[in-house]
Amino acid sequence: GAPEPKTIFAYDDILYVKTPSQEGVEPGDRFLIYKPVKRVRHPDTGSTVGRLIKVLGILQITAKDTEDVMTARVTLSFDAIAKGDLITPYQEPTLVYPRKEAPEPKDITGFIIEVVDGRTINAQIDIVYLDLGTADGVEPGDRFTVYVDSQRRGFPRKVLGEVQVFLVKERTSTAIVKKSVDVLAKGDRIEYKK
Repeated sequence: GAPEPKTIFAYDDILYVKTPSQEGVEPGDRFLIYKPVKRVRHPDTGSTVGRLIKVLGILQITAKDTEDVMTARVTLSFDAIAKGDLITPYQEPTLVYPRKEAPEPKDITGFIIEVVDGRTINAQIDIVYLDLGTADGVEPGDRFTVYVDSQRRGFPRKVLGEVQVFLVKERTSTAIVKKSVDVLAKGDRIEYKK
């Protein structure tokens, strides 16, 4: 909720927030505001890979009011924020690493499993999600070629662009589109750039 009778919140608005425990939370602490969008299914296997979330903004705790409620101010907003949206401790984003001079050879292939906002078309500087993570040997800074197999037998694959990983989880990773010569979409194949 909030001190004002509003339903949509944005930059500089004051909010009341609750966490399971206020232990370890202090005025000045920042939290990411987000909402789950949908379950992500692998484009090849159909199995559930995780949940796509939408980041709405960042808030900063300004006071611990009661045992249950804290006051916070929205310090950055990317989209409309509403009652019921979720918060998680904020972490500074990882820098996108420069290309390694002599990258280690890796034999890693996979898929783009989701795109930001569920768009079907993505281009340079957009964000995409991959079905590969630390368990597959992926590290921040790794680059992948994005391609589609030819519809015609015996024809070469079509290269669509290149993405660079900047956030890695165990089974998935987040990448930024560095180059695109054609549209990139969910289901496109990726291969570690040698």
